[in-house]
Amino acid sequence: MSTPLIQAVDWGFRYFDREKYALRHLNLEIEKKDKVLLLGPSGSGKSTFLHALAGLLSSNSLGTEEGRLLVNGDHPLNMQGNVGIVFQDPVTSLVMSRIGDEVAFGLENVGIPKDVIWSRVNAALAEVGLSYPLSQYTSALSGGEQQRLVIADLLAFMPGIWLLDEPTANLDPLGAKSVIETFFQLHEKTDTTVVLIEHRLTELIKLVNKVIVLVDGGESVLQGPPDEIFYKHGDFLKKSGIFLPDEIIERKRPVSFGKDLCLQASGVSAKHPGQSHLAVRDVSLEIKSQQVLAVMGANGSGKTTLALILASLLKPTQGRVEFIGVKNGESYFSWRAKELVQYVGMVFQEPEHQFLTSQVLKELLILPKRLKMKQEDAKQKADELLERFKLATLAHCNPFTLSGGEKRRLSVAAALMADPNVLILDEPTFGQDANTFYQLISFLEENVDAGQAVVVITHDIELTNILADRVVNLSQGSIVGESYSDLFSSKRSDLFLAENINRKFSQGLH
Repeated sequence: MSTPLIQAVDWGFRYFDREKYALRHLNLEIEKKDKVLLLGPSGSGKSTFLHALAGLLSSNSLGTEEGRLLVNGDHPLNMQGNVGIVFQDPVTSLVMSRIGDEVAFGLENVGIPKDVIWSRVNAALAEVGLSYPLSQYTSALSGGEQQRLVIADLLAFMPGIWLLDEPTANLDPLGAKSVIETFFQLHEKTDTTVVLIEHRLTELIKLVNKVIVLVDGGESVLQGPPDEIFYKHGDFLKKSGIFLPDEIIERKRPVSFGKDLCLQASGVSAKHPGQSHLAVRDVSLEIKSQQVLAVMGANGSGKTTLALILASLLKPTQGRVEFIGVKNGESYFSWRAKELVQYVGMVFQEPEHQFLTSQVLKELLILPKRLKMKQEDAKQKADELLERFKLATLAHCNPFTLSGGEKRRLSVAAALMADPNVLILDEPTFGQDANTFYQLISFLEENVDAGQAVVVITHDIELTNILADRVVNLSQGSIVGESYSDLFSSKRSDLFLAENINRKFSQGLH
């Protein structure tokens, strides 16, 4: 009997700032050429396992390791050249300033001939749909485009093992479908092994041959063919917070046409830092209280740039943004930060970009301290948010050691500490399991019903289906379609409904 390519034998890992192991007593096997879907609730240790396989965790660096974790019979630290990983946050992977150099970097380091390097670079960039010149600055790409670039790095390098930590989380639905299909098409032509983490499963089940579910921090593991896992354990998986294939998601909240106009953008245009062209072009937008506005569009269409303008973090080159009825309509780009945060809160696409402390609880208490909120009131509100967002047991942990989903929930909770009139969230459901997804939806619904205006920048079709009241679609920085949520009539949980949505927008529905 052959030795498994990847083997965990009573393996565990505990980060230095945690009392509890991220994973412990983990036992599993992965064979060469397996296509594995790795599942588990948010915070179950999935990313820790992938980081360990990539040789990025070891005792005496980030934490304590126990048991055995083997890649091709050896410790992962000795196998780094044969393993490639795509992280949840693309920025953590990028090392070069231009996209051509970025994809070429790994190839140059292992001595690939120059003519082969550039043919691989061009082929990989074409596979992920990045048609920019090789001299394009990586800093000028959108978050989704940066993730495409990281995937191109992996495709060009072609390691024997691909570790994919929610690789499509920042991609538009059609791009996500293309990238996943590309991975598995290339898999069929090579001897590679794929271990993939994703929360939305509908289109993935037919592409993998094995499912591994981490339960109770690895103390028990479900592993087997997809049909067997979901047929035998479907009820347990759903209770654990795992999205099921073809799960029905229904909207409960009626569509709101909003109440008071509270924020208005008039003819705004802007360049994102590092870009030479306009990322947003002559956009006018009204944001109302008691309403959820979803901003959708392909990667690079200007969604995040528009969000930064609305949050007063990027000044437009033309046009104006104003709060209606506040300071006589004065443009709030001249406001002091202390005034601004009480009116508008922003949750970034990359949560780490707004963490300022070394402790989860302290992260929530920064804003109240600046606003001179009573200490006991601030602590009570922080505790309530930590409990609501399933972060209470992590209150004294370092925010940077949280899972991707936990970081996202912390960034949302931190923005809510000031109870702003307008809350802007860039990809708020990134990294969330089914339970935390619905809890986030419920919390936002309560806030909107209480009078808050919410703007979500998203590729998440399910989020738009059940939460958004109004939807605008951006293309090349301009609004090309607008509708109320009756446009989204499907109840099916399907990551790739975007073709239908884009078609309806192109027909000019309003």
